Amino acid sequence: MRCETGGVAVGISGGVDSAAAAYILLESGFSPVVGVTVLTESNVDISDAAEVCAFLGIEHVTVDYTKQFDEKVISYFVGMYLSGRTPNPCAVCNPLVKFDALIATADSLGLEYVATGHYCGVGVVNGVHTVFASKTGDQSYALYGLSQSQLSRALTPLFGMDKAEVRTLAGRVGLPVADKPDSQDVCFIRDGDYAKFIAERATLPGPGDFVDETGAVIGRHKGVVHYTIGQRKGLGEAFNRHMYVKKIDPAKNEVTLCDGESLYSTTLRAENVNFMAMNGVNACAGFRAMAKIRYNQKPAPCTAFFDGERLTCGFDEPVRAVAPGQPCVLYDEAGYILCGGVIA
Repeated sequence: MRCETGGVAVGISGGVDSAAAAYILLESGFSPVVGVTVLTESNVDISDAAEVCAFLGIEHVTVDYTKQFDEKVISYFVGMYLSGRTPNPCAVCNPLVKFDALIATADSLGLEYVATGHYCGVGVVNGVHTVFASKTGDQSYALYGLSQSQLSRALTPLFGMDKAEVRTLAGRVGLPVADKPDSQDVCFIRDGDYAKFIAERATLPGPGDFVDETGAVIGRHKGVVHYTIGQRKGLGEAFNRHMYVKKIDPAKNEVTLCDGESLYSTTLRAENVNFMAMNGVNACAGFRAMAKIRYNQKPAPCTAFFDGERLTCGFDEPVRAVAPGQPCVLYDEAGYILCGGVIA
């Protein structure tokens, strides 16, 4: 992290990570540090955020981005599930809501930088800004969509730390949220019931057929939004062997099931690609990379190329449960993001 004295707007959600990030910024000499709570439909805890800022002796401001969050994240999330795809809302929220809000607030306050409590790094490679993966608890995957202008102002104070170290630091300095539990994966669905959340905002498709890979009907499903690629539990049908979701077809209202072996693929294509640190890389001729196809997956070696519209990845070894709608993020072997897109 750059240790400079330029002012910084740090996102404060009320959790331990953002609180620790703010503390580290202060200790690193940044001045002023302003805590910014971005109000959305998520479980941001304003009272805890305010308490953290009061403890640290920094200004606390709130900005209401509920409308933007609904339009750019919630609508995207609902639409993707209705189309049979599995979205990653954080990857949409970060460039279109969170960093947009932080930078707009920083500009209004005359601050140079913005900061978050993500477990990753931001740096420059071959003259362009990129995101570096952390060795533990990495969150770089959800930041692949950030622009160069956003990255040029971004700080990630927790780079090189893990959750245990952050909690130890928070406890040592007395941060009031040191022992606060972590939030769930999708912050705006507090009970984890995706289908219920979507049903409150759209008309859900009804029950349909489970089919096997030949197209033969083997059971009934309760609606396509209840399933994701690779899912085994919660199918609601008894089969004589383990079965997994391989394909979701809303047009036919069908969910294709397969055995575990058929879940593996050697190629994928991704669209809406954001090129982050590709200077010196000929994307059209093919290049080597490490591909991550879900947030908790270990990157897999592949050869990739861009045909002008889509990114194609050919894996050295088959990868499991390639899910349309999830980001595919490509990393250099040195651990920084080259580019990323949405699996088609």
